[in-house]
Amino acid sequence: MVVAGKPGLSETEIVARRMPDGRSCAAVKIFSDLEGFSYNAYLGVQRLDHKPGQDLVFLDPEERILLVYHTGYDPLKIIFSEIGIRLNERQVWEVKIRGGKVDMVSASFLIEPPDADLAVDRKTMAGGPTFPLKTGKHIIKIEKKDYRTVEDTVDVNLNRVLFKYRLEFKPEMVLVPGGTFEMGDVFNEGHADEKPVHTVTVGSFYMSKYEVTFSEFDAFCEATDREKPGDSGWGRGLRPAINVSWYDAVEFCNWRSIHEGLKPCYKIDKTRKDSNNRGLIDTLAWIVECDFLAKGYRLPTEAEWEYAAREGGKKIRFGNGKDIADPNEINFDGSWAFKVYYSVSGIYR
Repeated sequence: MVVAGKPGLSETEIVARRMPDGRSCAAVKIFSDLEGFSYNAYLGVQRLDHKPGQDLVFLDPEERILLVYHTGYDPLKIIFSEIGIRLNERQVWEVKIRGGKVDMVSASFLIEPPDADLAVDRKTMAGGPTFPLKTGKHIIKIEKKDYRTVEDTVDVNLNRVLFKYRLEFKPEMVLVPGGTFEMGDVFNEGHADEKPVHTVTVGSFYMSKYEVTFSEFDAFCEATDREKPGDSGWGRGLRPAINVSWYDAVEFCNWRSIHEGLKPCYKIDKTRKDSNNRGLIDTLAWIVECDFLAKGYRLPTEAEWEYAAREGGKKIRFGNGKDIADPNEINFDGSWAFKVYYSVSGIYR
C-alpha cells in the first residue's frame, strides 16, 4: 500500500471530539478503493468512524505517525512530517491510499487429523492453522505416521485462502504365506456348519494388519454420500469400524480399489435377487461376484480368515496364538455387524 498524491487540509470540516484531557482531537480522513482497514498510532487512536470508501481516524494532535493495516499487504507506516502533514486541534487532513499488488495473505489449512505435519515450500509450519503467505503458487506436503502423504500445489490469492485436506489411513498389509491346514471344528466343540473338519489349501495373500477404522470407513461414507454406521458409544476415529453389513464392506473394498487406481474385485448387481442366497435376515440378496485375480481390495474368504487367525492353520483357537481368543483383540464375527479386514490376492503393490 502507498499514499497516492499529496495530502490536503480540509477547508470545510472541523473536529468536535475532545481528548480525555480536554484538548480537541485532530483527524485524518483516509480515502481508498479498499475496505477493511485497521489502524494504530504511537499515542493511540482515539476513535474511528467508517463510511464506504473512507475512514475518519481521530488522533492526538501531538501524533506524528499512523500505522495502516490491511489483509494481504505489509503495514503502511505514514510519517506525517514526510508527506507534509502537521496535525493541529480540530483540523482534518485528507489522505488517499492505493492498494496496488497484494503481496501477502493469511492462508488457513484445515487438516484431518489436526496433528499432521504441514510443510509449505519445504518449510515446516507450526502454530497453525493460519499462516501469512505470499500470493502465488506454493508446494505443500502433509505427513503423519500410518497415513498416506499428501503433496499438492496451491495457488494462494485474495479469493482463495482456505484449504482443506483429509489424510487417508494407510492400511499396513502383511504377507500370509499360503499352505494346507485342517479347516473347521478341530476341537469338536463348535457348530454344525463347522463340521466336518476337512483339508484346505490356500494360496499366499496379503491382509491388513489392523481392522478397518472408523476414520477410513467414514471417509468412504462421505465420498459416496451414505449414512455412517453407528459406533454403539465406543467412539470413532482409529477405533475399528462396527455395525457394517457385508454389502457395505464389499462396496468399501471396491471404492478403495478405484480410489487407488486398482481393479475392483467385486461385480455387484443390485437389480436382481440371488436365488442361492437363503439367508433369512438378508433383505437385499444382491448378486455379488468376486474376481480373485484382480489386484484390488477384497474381503478374506472364510478359509483365509481361519488360516490367518490360527497362525497358518495351527491347532489353536482364534487369537494371536492364545488358547482362548480375547474378543477385545480380535473379532471373527461373520454376522451383520462385523469388523472388516482388507485382503488382496497375490503381491500387493
